[in-house]
Amino acid sequence: RLSGQIKPVVDDEALVRRLVDDGLLAEQLSKKIRPVVDDEALAARLSGQIKPVVDDEALAKRLSKQVKPVVD
Repeated sequence: RLSGQIKPVVDDEALVRRLVDDGLLAEQLSKKIRPVVDDEALAARLSGQIKPVVDDEALAKRLSKQVKPVVD
């Protein structure tokens, strides 16, 4: 009953497609969005400081055998 009362924000699908499909607009936007870490050297240093959750590979393998996949 509710779904009939809720109108989409943009009713015009063609408009939505134009907004999303405009590659030039997307490129302009991507130039305005800066990466979180601008400095690659800094990024490399940071990644060296971030340890994996399980440091011990043997332990990681044992754990992975205990965790069953959702889909067999």
